Amino acid sequence: MRTLVLSSLALAVCAVARAQTPLLLPHGDQADERFGAAICVTDDLDGDGTPDILIGAPALPGSVSAPGFARVVSGKDGALIYRLLTGAEPDLFGATVAASQDFDGDGLRDLLVGQPGAGPGLAAPEVLLFASSTGQNMAAFADMTGDSWNAFGHGLADIGDVNGDGASDTAIGAPSLSDERAGFV
Repeated sequence: MRTLVLSSLALAVCAVARAQTPLLLPHGDQADERFGAAICVTDDLDGDGTPDILIGAPALPGSVSAPGFARVVSGKDGALIYRLLTGAEPDLFGATVAASQDFDGDGLRDLLVGQPGAGPGLAAPEVLLFASSTGQNMAAFADMTGDSWNAFGHGLADIGDVNGDGASDTAIGAPSLSDERAGFV
């Protein structure tokens, strides 16, 4: 009896999994760009009534798409809204993405894209802030330790209003990829 119940449950789960179809199929341009390595839901940036999606593609140094990019696509049909770029040398731009507080006051959460770098020949690790309404770079949050291996920006998250000032706060992770220092947030 137990085997029959488990077998039936397994078949039911498989049937549900098979019945699922993709809602959107945005894809990258090159095989080595790591498109989809980071994904987050944003506000409705194109005004179609559906929240949109920020997708990171942290291409590896030496790849065609280096230093990486991020795209904002429509949550309704997957159409490209805009592409976010960095002018830096290879740095894994797009390794992490997040929508956080409204820094520019336009009523939409702005976009953060991490470029954790990590190691010789890569740009200094930082997190770039983009205006969600235009895709323009507004600021950069830089690593203050000077440790090129700490991977500052390797983790990003909107953590809500932690300090009670009425604005959402952001956590930035730096897991440290060396034995020089411990990781930090």
